[in-house]
Amino acid sequence: MVQMRKATARRRRAAFPVFWLTIALAPGIAAAQQQPPDGMEVGRVEFRGLQTINEGFVRGAIKTRAGQAYSQSQVQEDIRTLQQTRKFLDVTADAVVEGDRAVVIFNLLEKPEVRTVEIDGNKRFTDDELFAELAFAPGSVLDRYEVVRGRENILRKYKEAGYYYAKVEIDEQALRDEGRVIYTINEGPRVRVRRIEFEGLRAFPELTFRLRLQTQTYFPFFRTGAFDEDAADRDALQIQAHYRAEGYLDARVGYRLEFDEVTRTDLTVVFVIEEGPRYRVDGFRFRGAEVFDEQRLREALAYEVGDYVRDEKTQLSIKQIEDLYGEIGYVDARARITYDYLEEPGLVRLTVDVAEGSRARIGRITIRGN
Repeated sequence: MVQMRKATARRRRAAFPVFWLTIALAPGIAAAQQQPPDGMEVGRVEFRGLQTINEGFVRGAIKTRAGQAYSQSQVQEDIRTLQQTRKFLDVTADAVVEGDRAVVIFNLLEKPEVRTVEIDGNKRFTDDELFAELAFAPGSVLDRYEVVRGRENILRKYKEAGYYYAKVEIDEQALRDEGRVIYTINEGPRVRVRRIEFEGLRAFPELTFRLRLQTQTYFPFFRTGAFDEDAADRDALQIQAHYRAEGYLDARVGYRLEFDEVTRTDLTVVFVIEEGPRYRVDGFRFRGAEVFDEQRLREALAYEVGDYVRDEKTQLSIKQIEDLYGEIGYVDARARITYDYLEEPGLVRLTVDVAEGSRARIGRITIRGN
């Protein structure tokens, strides 16, 4: 507080000569307010509106300097730079001519500081455990983005612990009027995954997926059974990827949650699968190939007409085509395979695009010292 009072006193002492200087220059005000042209030397750079942020920080963030050539585009870039520090609610700049030099004035409206951080309603986690989820503390610049992100981090922590019904609210009035960050938590009951089911699964045994799931059922002392939405999303994507890798190119996988109607804490996760048809290869098309004819490229493929589409075979085919080119010096050759759906259901044509590149050549080889 003493430092703030001293800074205020300095500003007041400086105000007296500036006042008289303004009066003395009053007749020339109109001339002094013209926009400086690019290239004019900058006489000085001023900052108005700073209260708690150190001026040295602001000067270090911008590139407009006294003694350098004035550039309107650079001033605009400096404004963007200061905005990106997220320490200011508003940043503008004025540029005027005084004598034969430019004066650049940055007008800054600081964001307020965080006065206090409070958490109410938490029982499962201590205050310190939840404070660790925040990227700010009392005295930090009040950034609403960080306040909201803090809420999401706290909510995620509860969800990971199985509190699926947890809610975290921000006291908007205290935040706006007083700079106080208050999180009010309603933990709700702890939810546990009791069962995992698969709906629409016909092509593969359940164990194909069950053993790979990140979502786990509750087992005392060994598994918490906490439901994690992100983990369930990843599980659904993994199941879908497996189907598509095995030729079920239209397969879609999601999930739904079924809560026990009585307890509301026992959860069944049902993965819903739409398998669709399993696709077969009906033909081939080659594009971009000049070095090899289609018959030679066809022999390099791991597919025959009538084979099921499989990601493993597709990747092997790509590798074998690229190796074929590499054997004769086309080390940068690249192949790509796409599937063209045909009118008849369950059939695709494989399109092989080849970027041959240039052939590498070896110059003279000299052996010495033998």
